[in-house]
Amino acid sequence: MAEGEKPMPETKWTEEDLWAFIDREAPLHHVRAILADERSDPALAERIREMREEAAELSAAMDMDLAEPVPADLIRAVERASAPKRQSVRWLAPVTAMAATVALAVGIGAWIGEKRLDDRLAAMDERARSEQALLASVLQEGLERRLSGEAHEVAANDFDFSASLTPVKTYKSVSGHWCREFEEIIRRGGEDLRRRGVACRLDGGWRRVETVIEGEEAGRRL
Repeated sequence: MAEGEKPMPETKWTEEDLWAFIDREAPLHHVRAILADERSDPALAERIREMREEAAELSAAMDMDLAEPVPADLIRAVERASAPKRQSVRWLAPVTAMAATVALAVGIGAWIGEKRLDDRLAAMDERARSEQALLASVLQEGLERRLSGEAHEVAANDFDFSASLTPVKTYKSVSGHWCREFEEIIRRGGEDLRRRGVACRLDGGWRRVETVIEGEEAGRRL
């Protein structure tokens, strides 16, 4: 690892996987999985944020280089070299203008590409916030209004996402708070994520105190 470089957080995703995700070159199933892990793993989320900032800084630096005008020293050198042949100077202005036009076109193209990336990232962030809001609503409604064994399911109207929560056990904690164990199924893009959890009623609302993913990653607590 190079001096000053931050170590990768402990995760199943490699640097190559994450850069492909940021550059929008990762396969769809990787995008979905990384988005899910990003929301549940603060260290991974922080690393992705840092990588996005690095990508933005690199893009901005490249834009500045591409947009640089033709240096005045270079123009004067060409003029001096072509001075003995007066007619040859005629091509200098068109070439200079062409170079500036190409630099401008490349700069505009880079700006459009960066804007599209920013729009895509903004859309992904907005979707993540919408999913979290829906999950919070399902948790509150399901635990507040459903009997044990009765499922509460809500689906998003504008994208392929739904969540189902089923209370399975209710009891009072040692501290005197009501708590409920529950099962949760999150469906995103045709794939299911099953979780078990415990939430307790604190300050007038239900607060998740433990979540365990089932299936291949059984036992990993969020």
